[in-house]
Amino acid sequence: MSIDDTVVSIFRDKDGVLNIDRQPAQPPTAPDTTPEMTPETTPDEALNNEWQLSLSNFAINHLAVNLLDHGVEPFADVGISDLNVQIRNISNEQGARFPSSLSLQVRTDGTLEMDGNELYNRSR
Repeated sequence: MSIDDTVVSIFRDKDGVLNIDRQPAQPPTAPDTTPEMTPETTPDEALNNEWQLSLSNFAINHLAVNLLDHGVEPFADVGISDLNVQIRNISNEQGARFPSSLSLQVRTDGTLEMDGNELYNRSR
């Protein structure tokens, strides 16, 4: 799964309200992911009934981000011209580690590169 060659523009007005592409934003409603419990089900059993998730690769390739922030004086005009993220062997199995890398170039010629492992730790 990947997101390729995308531009995201974010505008923050002087009151701190964020808009993506200057369109009114509606906050998404998150679905309830709490496992259902019956009177005979203990909390540990409910956690064990969760869906197992695995994804071999997730990538963001050549994403550009523009941020215009009028909430600060003087206003800020910040941008990332080339964001690349790759996460491999994604799983929600307790203790799973997935190799990941990130690189980006800031519009003002700065660069950042990182490699590492993400750890999935289910909290109760």
